[in-house]
Amino acid sequence: MRKYCIFSVLLILSISCTHRGDDPQKAGVNAPSSPDPVNINSDFMVLKEGAYCGELNIDPDLQWYGVYNTGIPGTTELKKTEIVLIMKSNLNEVDAKEVFGEDGLNADYLVGTCSDVSSVFLVGSKEPLEEIRISSKNFEETCTSGFLYPEQKESIFIPGFDELLIIARENFNVPDSSICSIERNYEIEISNYNQGNRTRTSQNITKDIPYTGSPASLHASHQTPRIIWCGDIDNDHTFDLLIYSDQIRESGDNMGYLVLFLSSKADPGLVMKKVTEWAFMVSCGG
Repeated sequence: MRKYCIFSVLLILSISCTHRGDDPQKAGVNAPSSPDPVNINSDFMVLKEGAYCGELNIDPDLQWYGVYNTGIPGTTELKKTEIVLIMKSNLNEVDAKEVFGEDGLNADYLVGTCSDVSSVFLVGSKEPLEEIRISSKNFEETCTSGFLYPEQKESIFIPGFDELLIIARENFNVPDSSICSIERNYEIEISNYNQGNRTRTSQNITKDIPYTGSPASLHASHQTPRIIWCGDIDNDHTFDLLIYSDQIRESGDNMGYLVLFLSSKADPGLVMKKVTEWAFMVSCGG
């Protein structure tokens, strides 16, 4: 994505000037709407590279890092980077086709970096993170979709780490006993096994993932939510988790969500804590 850096001067100017309260039109970028507090966290943010439409949410004060594949199975690396944001409205028709391509001409903006390779995902942090190699599992590189059917389990174990177990369940509820109706809702539970004291800690994260908890059959037909990546971003020797979800609707205006969980921020007695989610339109209509 190094070719995007020809626009990076425009990017840096637009972010810094907009943040200072200057006229965003003078900075060369359309003024973004005020971000929804749910979609941006004061300490962390997560993004995926690509072309998107709709509102642009990004915090310029965060320090940005990319999670990159190393070519070694089971290993990714965290490297500091600079986000390149290109607003299509600032480009002429020729440049827009070159940068966005034919498939992205309906998009409003593009998220990239100056790196020669694309990242698995991008993470912004208020505090600096260590640039390290990470023992991890990238589900987008495997033959599986990252979706777990009810009662299916995904066990992630790397020497030196506590095992992380991710389980999908079908929870049976009776909302109204007078009509004998039964709801079979989809749930996700995570747990880790501490080898030192031989204890297992479990946590239901269903409510932390947008649009999760509908009938299991609906989730199965749309293959969502999906595990994207599992590794140790914050270097606390305990797994972190990135999950994708969407509104599971047939219409083309679906919203997608990236949800990042960090183990180092977990409350006592829990495995992880949701630190941020990023909402974006799954597709851009013509």
